[in-house]
Amino acid sequence: MKVEYVACFEATSQAMYLKNLIYGFQIIESISKPLVICCDNTATVHLSQNNRSSTCSKHFDIKFLFVGEKVLDYQTRIEHTATENMLADSLTKGLFVGVFQNHVTHMGVVNSFDVLG
Repeated sequence: MKVEYVACFEATSQAMYLKNLIYGFQIIESISKPLVICCDNTATVHLSQNNRSSTCSKHFDIKFLFVGEKVLDYQTRIEHTATENMLADSLTKGLFVGVFQNHVTHMGVVNSFDVLG
């Protein structure tokens, strides 16, 4: 869970940077909707929404509370997305052939017929 939470921290930091950059360039007035960050770890999603300390999170650095603060401020939202729907998993995990083929096809890397050809 800690690795996934750190990844959400990094994604939240980048999202806030981009949001401020867009605002600074005055491309649009403001972004009113929270930016959505997808995560396939339910414990991470739960921790980001509750922002309470638990036995699993008591050794986290204080800087990681930034994620929960941005969720509570409605600037970001951490949503659970099933592993089968996470396209980046084909680059980082061993997947079943059908799932891998689906991910690679949706990324536009190759045609679905070329993967197992």
